Amino acid sequence: MIRRVLLFCLSFLLFLSTAHVFAEDSREGRALAAERYLNAVPISQLLEDTFREMSKSLPETIREGFVNQMRIVVRADLLEEATRASLIRHFTVDELNAMAEFYSSPHGASAIRKFGAYMADVMPAVQEEVILGLDRMERQVE
Repeated sequence: MIRRVLLFCLSFLLFLSTAHVFAEDSREGRALAAERYLNAVPISQLLEDTFREMSKSLPETIREGFVNQMRIVVRADLLEEATRASLIRHFTVDELNAMAEFYSSPHGASAIRKFGAYMADVMPAVQEEVILGLDRMERQVE
């Protein structure tokens, strides 16, 4: 009888010691980890870098005005909230913390500084291909 009680107590203590593993990936935990990620990768900085890269395709005399206008018309707060919600929805606490840790590192910080230039290079091709794909799909439906 004492063995059973002792075994039960040990099992219960083992359960309690591992319960945090299951509790860590809660919505609250994800929200905290998402904030950590957003501190490492501020949406406002990504947008600023993207605007600056986009402006390079314009005449130099209007680049700064373009960047200033983009800061006004693009709602960074809305994009940050959408990013936060999506991070919480799709990533675990461990994944968010790993991403935050990487982007807080020297290599990660260097990579994220290049992200605006990367997006400015890639987005025109993505947009063009999506438009062409929609055109092809529309022709197939007709």
